[in-house]
Amino acid sequence: MNLGEKNILVVGMGKTGLSAANYLKDKCKTLHVWDDNEKRRKELKKLGFDYLKEITDLNFKELDLIIWSPGIPHTYPKKDVSPIATLAKKNKVPLMSDINLFYLLNPKATYVGITGSNGKSTTTALVNHILKELGKEVYIGGNFGVPVFDLPELKKSSQIVVLELSSYQLELSPDLKLKTGALINITPDHLNRHGGMKGYVSAKELITRMTDTLVYGAEDEYTKEIAKRFRGTKVPVSLLRKVKGVFIKDQKLINNTTVAPRAYLDLSELKYLKGEHNAQNIGIAFALVKALNFCGRRTAKAISTFKGLAHRQEFVKKVGKLTFINDSKATNAEATIPALKTYDNIYLIAGGMAKEGGIENLKPYMDGKKIRGMFFIGRDGGELYSYAKDFVPSVKCGKLKKAVSVAVKTALKDIKTGAIKDATILLSPACASWDQFDSFEHRGDTFKELVKEYK
Repeated sequence: MNLGEKNILVVGMGKTGLSAANYLKDKCKTLHVWDDNEKRRKELKKLGFDYLKEITDLNFKELDLIIWSPGIPHTYPKKDVSPIATLAKKNKVPLMSDINLFYLLNPKATYVGITGSNGKSTTTALVNHILKELGKEVYIGGNFGVPVFDLPELKKSSQIVVLELSSYQLELSPDLKLKTGALINITPDHLNRHGGMKGYVSAKELITRMTDTLVYGAEDEYTKEIAKRFRGTKVPVSLLRKVKGVFIKDQKLINNTTVAPRAYLDLSELKYLKGEHNAQNIGIAFALVKALNFCGRRTAKAISTFKGLAHRQEFVKKVGKLTFINDSKATNAEATIPALKTYDNIYLIAGGMAKEGGIENLKPYMDGKKIRGMFFIGRDGGELYSYAKDFVPSVKCGKLKKAVSVAVKTALKDIKTGAIKDATILLSPACASWDQFDSFEHRGDTFKELVKEYK
């Protein structure tokens, strides 16, 4: 692509939009930028970009393409569709993601893409970690939070880009070509933006048009149907049965893509990536790296050193018979359930700004055995306490510092009396954090600081 001949508009000047605009600033024929927030537009003028008072001041007939922020509706819901998308369609100006443009400018690199409703961030980070451990020149970007135009220009196939791809980004990346792509799972999400479940599934299926090899979750009904329609190389990943791909049996990671099945990793020996959901993430990551023809033994060794993402079942420390886990990323009850499945003898710190349904979905685990006690913080802690106290010993703590202290004392008392042998102090709030913290990261970091006091 010859940028010097292109008239380009960047819409949505958040982190990715600004990164793309900074790259394009002196490279294309003309560059226009737009953000619906007028204050932001004035800030951009100070940074040296053009200033459009109204988007209608722009002649869309002269535009060659629009770099579109995935967060801005362009098809659904119809009442929220940006008028810019309507103008673009009327004037036949293509919309594309920053990822699509980056690929067109850097087509020689090797691209790995990962999508799914759950687990894609952990899997993306794990693949990146494995490739680094293998000594490869690897970059991570996309929905993971790193704008692709913050990456250097790539000239060689030995340079690998690992992309986390959202459904929004898939819709806007028609030219992207992946060496290997993963579709982990599909559960209802972003339905308004895709006009319903059918539209959401169709958006996820777009990864099959981009990749030479498709790695997919073999237990998910949607991914299985999509895989049936895929005509390239398929690698199923199963937690339940032997497949001609990668599967887990008796906690062993087994590769069955070659002549005979071979076990590469004992998941029961892993210190960090615990739980069924992480077993799938591990299987998907292993399959993706193996599809790039890298060593399975060294890949397995690299997996064993990956500590996981911060604030997602993050191992903080073990003190005596107490294990501290930071799962602050769990901002609703559904997100807390994987941690409850993973650990036993849990002393759960929960609360904050409750979502619809509160913690009702956690009721099956409030048996006094899986969850031994609950310690509530935040704005809605009192209300959540009123619900939980009828099922499991519960305490209203208010602040996180008190919750950690009371949870530790309660766990130690139960250990001393012989009720349990060891305990997990788990921060998995099932609530948003903004009542007491700036973000879930701030909440998780505060928890880790408090835990440092215990020796």
